Amino acid sequence: MKIGSFKVIQLINKYCYNNISSFSLILFPFKATIRIMLISFFIIGIRAQQKEKGNANIENTGLYLNNLSIDWIRMEKNLQFSGNLKTFQFGFKNVNLLSNQLNSEQKYNLKFHGPEISLSGLKIKVNTYSPNWINKYIQDYQQKRQEPAIIGISILDAAIDSFSNIQKFTPRSFDELVMKNYIKLDQFPFNQKTWNFKIKNSHNIIATLPSNRSIRSDQKIIYDRNADEYYGDYQPIIPIDSIDWEITLLVKEVNQTFSTEATLSYTKEKTNFEFYQKKGKFNIIGINLEAIPKTNIIDLAKFNLSQIGLETRELAFSADLSDSIPILHQGGGRFILRNLNVNIPTSLSEEPEIGIYLEKLGIWNGAFLIRLIDLDIKIISERMGEIKFRFQTPYINFNLDGDISIHQKNGNTLLHFQQTVLRINPISLGVRTFIHEWEKKNNLTMPRKSGAIILKMNGPINKPRIDGLTY
Repeated sequence: MKIGSFKVIQLINKYCYNNISSFSLILFPFKATIRIMLISFFIIGIRAQQKEKGNANIENTGLYLNNLSIDWIRMEKNLQFSGNLKTFQFGFKNVNLLSNQLNSEQKYNLKFHGPEISLSGLKIKVNTYSPNWINKYIQDYQQKRQEPAIIGISILDAAIDSFSNIQKFTPRSFDELVMKNYIKLDQFPFNQKTWNFKIKNSHNIIATLPSNRSIRSDQKIIYDRNADEYYGDYQPIIPIDSIDWEITLLVKEVNQTFSTEATLSYTKEKTNFEFYQKKGKFNIIGINLEAIPKTNIIDLAKFNLSQIGLETRELAFSADLSDSIPILHQGGGRFILRNLNVNIPTSLSEEPEIGIYLEKLGIWNGAFLIRLIDLDIKIISERMGEIKFRFQTPYINFNLDGDISIHQKNGNTLLHFQQTVLRINPISLGVRTFIHEWEKKNNLTMPRKSGAIILKMNGPINKPRIDGLTY
């Protein structure tokens, strides 16, 4: 008995949703397309009988838009939206579907170029009245920073009461509480060595966070035990106000094109699927995003990106849809990002500890820059591949080169590094200092050559073994 068409479509759905995600790094733009194209096999040719052939062609099909504009206002939400799009194209070219049945085997072969997408001149502008996310982030950061101080003060307050009830006098110092075991130095937050605690008198407890910047004084939180109130640099939780925002998104160009061939054959014993993609490209060029709080123009948040892209080449995999175990045979994928520039709002960069981290990276003007992220994976066979990774900034560079072994079993794909070398070149003085501090803290010494850190890695990608580290 032949396998039913509904059963095959069920298998296609199960395969596309459960298995193609295993290769999501390379295949994520095509998942829905593969599902639609596979189902189309049956829409056109499902009634083919014994020893029959069928052929269908579409030269060009798609959707085309020119000079699209939208304006929308929602008065009760104080929201205004406008958008412009110069050109948009979506479609497929040279679609060919061949159906062939010989004896008990039914085979479908589909070739197509697409989906091809072309977009240019996108502009979206939104004026809205919404919470000040900058102040919300600052408040959350401040609460997290002072949390150890508040916890420490609460523990000290209880320890003072316990000490006074038992000893019949008030402790004279923090050290006295430690010596008489009312406070344990291995207890949080006293084991963190960030905040210093002091009992000034029977009424006041002081927590001090030393400043690492000469231009800023130490932060102090003072707790009055009699009034049950905090003073000094304590930051209470306050409601976050909503403000007027002007948000603008500009996209210069988006392009996508794929050239694909898929074959489906089935008998009463099994259903085989083969997928081959000669090439594929997806690129976004010129992204600019601005968010301006009208209450404070200097808190402009800005995001610029020159290019982000994904490429695939000679990608081939197959599967038996009956047991849903795909096998990747060959192919390559590349992800690339160029010139990412983020302007950090002034209110954030002026926060003491945030400012310290920015200075360590060598960021003095609130502009964070990534020049290049480039990940290239080449699958040579079902078991072997190559990997290259580049990460370049004005502060630190990473270069990774090596081989990978591939283990495909029971529907799972595991990747392992083999003879892979990671080269880390810290550029800014702050980054070099941070690395030295990390080595000292963890009692590790990373091998170096000409100022660059050289790490040799083997084993699973998620948890590799790193040679050359001294414990």
